[in-house]
Amino acid sequence: MSREGNEEIDPQFIARLASFLGFDKERVQHLFEKNYLAQNWGKYEYLFRFDKEISHIERGTVLYEKDGSFEIIMGFPKIRRAMVLDPTIKKHFSGLEKVAVEEKMNGYNVRIAIAKDEIIAITRSGYICPYTTQKAKEKLNLKFF
Repeated sequence: MSREGNEEIDPQFIARLASFLGFDKERVQHLFEKNYLAQNWGKYEYLFRFDKEISHIERGTVLYEKDGSFEIIMGFPKIRRAMVLDPTIKKHFSGLEKVAVEEKMNGYNVRIAIAKDEIIAITRSGYICPYTTQKAKEKLNLKFF
């Protein structure tokens, strides 16, 4: 689903996405019109990012169509700095089976994920970082995924 300029978005895509998100179709259409939900560009135009926090969805969340539904890569949750890791993980991630923890160093935050069988590095805002994507492909042990 390519979208250039003010080209109309496929109504069936809007309906499927609205159903997946639990929103009505008009709300999803409005998100696209305001660019709160935006399409990435170039070879990553199949990825859609939330440029603003909407309901329960963090800014920077990315989604794409997969197997007749959607796959979602959540944005960074807003949590306070963890001084003691164990209770913080229990408080903010209690329902999850696995959690990856990073130590913030100089630089910027990215999430490394697989989308459509490709490793990608996603910034806090939901953009794809080509440099970090390439470095992740070179340096990560892909068995992690």
